[in-house]
Amino acid sequence: MSIEMKRKIFMMLLCLVFIFSCSRDVTTYKKLQRFCDEVGVDINEYKFVAFINVDACSSCSTFIKDFLAINADNLNLLIVLSSLSRKKARFLVDGYDGQAKIIIDKDRLGLNTYLLHKTKPLVYATSQTHISMQEFNLPEFSKLWVYGFFTRE
Repeated sequence: MSIEMKRKIFMMLLCLVFIFSCSRDVTTYKKLQRFCDEVGVDINEYKFVAFINVDACSSCSTFIKDFLAINADNLNLLIVLSSLSRKKARFLVDGYDGQAKIIIDKDRLGLNTYLLHKTKPLVYATSQTHISMQEFNLPEFSKLWVYGFFTRE
């Protein structure tokens, strides 16, 4: 195989990787948008969407409450608490007076239907042209200031 042929193959593969990585962003954004539409939220009002699977840990309420307190003033943050138990999720937001919007996904649509998160807390940063996501362990999540994490240089 000639060097020119290898270059062409390499360029085609590179193009395919680029195309698939871009389409993954579009697909993820579309799923996030559909989820938000289904729960009655306009995705365009938020720069960050945090998914927390409340049912994944029975003794993690302190970590989640710490996260809520640190990010309470973030108007650009949508927090989705995913739980089959409304009572458990409501316990976490009882007394919360922050400005970040919190919704309770009692049907676990984000987890089961749209596959937007799994067990660990996950945050999406969205814009018109790009979407990024980061999964966190609970101890680091409890100390996470979302705006600072995604806007650092």
